[in-house]
Amino acid sequence: MKRWLFFLTVSCSLFLAQAIAGQKQDLKLQLLLDERRPLVQDCFGANCLLLNRPVWYDHPAFVKRYEESNAPFFRFPGGTPANYYNPETGTVDNVKESNRTFSHNYDALKPDKFFEFAQKTGARYSIVLNVCTRTVEQNRTWLLEVAKKGHRIPCFEIGNEVYFGIYSWAFPKPQDYLQRAKKTTAMIRSIFPDAKVGVVVPSHLYTTELFLDEDQPIRMERQQQWLEMLEGHTFFDAVVVHLYSRTGMDGDVKQKDFLPFTESYQNAVAHLDDRLDTTLDTLEKKFPAKSIWITEYGVGGFTGQLRRYRLRYSHLGALHSDIMLLRFLARPSVAVSSWHSFSQFFDYVGADEGIGEKEYPPYLHFSLFSVAVRNSRDYVPLKIDGGGHYLGTHENPANYSDVEAGAFVNRNSGYVIVINKLGNSYTLQDFSVLEKSTKRRASLIRGLQLTHRRNIAIENAASDNRQIKKIVLFGTDMNSITLKPYSVTRIEFVWQ
Repeated sequence: MKRWLFFLTVSCSLFLAQAIAGQKQDLKLQLLLDERRPLVQDCFGANCLLLNRPVWYDHPAFVKRYEESNAPFFRFPGGTPANYYNPETGTVDNVKESNRTFSHNYDALKPDKFFEFAQKTGARYSIVLNVCTRTVEQNRTWLLEVAKKGHRIPCFEIGNEVYFGIYSWAFPKPQDYLQRAKKTTAMIRSIFPDAKVGVVVPSHLYTTELFLDEDQPIRMERQQQWLEMLEGHTFFDAVVVHLYSRTGMDGDVKQKDFLPFTESYQNAVAHLDDRLDTTLDTLEKKFPAKSIWITEYGVGGFTGQLRRYRLRYSHLGALHSDIMLLRFLARPSVAVSSWHSFSQFFDYVGADEGIGEKEYPPYLHFSLFSVAVRNSRDYVPLKIDGGGHYLGTHENPANYSDVEAGAFVNRNSGYVIVINKLGNSYTLQDFSVLEKSTKRRASLIRGLQLTHRRNIAIENAASDNRQIKKIVLFGTDMNSITLKPYSVTRIEFVWQ
């Protein structure tokens, strides 16, 4: 089996051994209140592709789930079909040159119901505009009709991942996209002057360590040229990027050679720690004064037999996305982020019922964040004392923390989210506030923790994409909170 040379060192195995042995370490958190900053609410969002699902946006069960998750920022129509979607007919175009055939029967799913859904729920969203099979004038005609109906679209993305070579039939050269993006942006602003517009930038900064040296695959040259081409232009408001962490497996891996979830999760976390902050730093440097929209993120694996690999549906896959989301919420330049994917959070059943009662683990993780974000005004960093470290990949053997945390506050109360990324067990012994102007204290009042099931072996629990352990904390639990291995914990506090 071909695997990427992207693995954790033996220290991760030591973490797991420590967890099995039941060892605990003390942890202290200090709220750095003087470093608070306004929380960007659109950073709590989700990609949502319903074109291949048995419900549409007007289904009561779907609306209920959306409102229960505290109205995340949405993305329509989302994903690859957006590059072929005809909003005037509600169908997708099969283009011979693309070598792609859509097998789903989309049955004229027009966007009218989505706009009604957005008006009813107050949803903010981005529209992924089809610039592959539709001309500027065709999109203009449609958007004029949308505006005439009173809809006000807040954000636009000019295509979806069209920098990949598979879209060379639509954009033979990167410069072709630049010209289309300029014309499309001008057209959008003439109809929706207050809308924000994002152009797509390649993901190779995150997914690939090399650029244009002699060992670089030819397919990456297009992405690097695309990135350099967009530098210096100012006609757009944001750069749109998709960030998927590598799991240690190539797309040609056979199903019999799939890695255990614990190993692929650890590979993805190491990739995240190695690459995420440097990628965002680079985008901030290359595109100063522009927002960053991360409209898809999670663990990778969308080619070949890896499509059958269900890590993203599991507790560990969701825990990896938790880390990414916490990083995005902490970074002012990230104005939008969209978990992939809201449409994969549920069971779909009969047409009348639409969505079953069973929720996949990612929905529980996503909802854990929703309460903290939607009930807060500011983000506050935390100082962590006592957390452990692990070595990253052999390519970048730096020490990375195995605990991450951030706080979300309003006038009288707030929330702390703590992610125990690996196998150590911690006990939260102290939570304090550092603030120059006042001497406030915070009292912990309740909490919620999500972790893997404890009644079976960790590898079996990690592979379970149907069940996780949900622990409600209150009363004397708050005196000494155990942060279990591979867990995320939301803790609510009030000021004194």
